[in-house]
This record gives sequence, structure tokens and C-alpha cells, in this order.
Amino acid sequence: VCLKAKSEVPEAIKATVQWLETQSGRKLKALRSDRGTEFVNREGRNATPWELFFGVKPNLAALRVFGARAYAHVPEHMRSKLGAKAVQGVMLGC
Repeated sequence: VCLKAKSEVPEAIKATVQWLETQSGRKLKALRSDRGTEFVNREGRNATPWELFFGVKPNLAALRVFGARAYAHVPEHMRSKLGAKAVQGVMLGC
């Protein structure tokens, strides 16, 4: 979830928790944060929150490096008959 201001955080957290509960069919017991290292489990298991919640390792295949080559789709109504279906860009974030 990309946020433009810190004031959007509470709503984003509520929406994410609701989505996770819907997807897993389980209720959230506790939400904890350690101010930056929330993706590392302190008990030494090196498990991500995703892994702890769903019981499987997350699929990282879709992650890309910032600055990597990216392509954006050009809708049919915005291109000519022989126009490109995508334009090249640079990956900047969300």
C-alpha cells in the first residue's frame, strides 16, 4: 500500500488487517511493531509476518529492484494501429 501522508496510516492498517482476516479466515490476535525491524522475528526463526500469518513463505518472484526497467501498458484507445502496446520506464516504487 502506497501512502502519501502519515495521517493515512491508521486507515491503511485497518484495511490491511481486514483483507488478511478475509483471505485467511482467521482473526488477528495481536498487531506488534518494533519501529523498523518488523520483518524479522526476534525468536531467531527469521520468519516474515506473512509466513507467521499464513504458514508459508511469501512469493518474492514479483519483487523488482528500484531503478529496474519497467513497461507500462498503453490502452488501445490511446495508440495508433501500429503503435507500441507498452512504453518503457523506470521502476520507482509501489
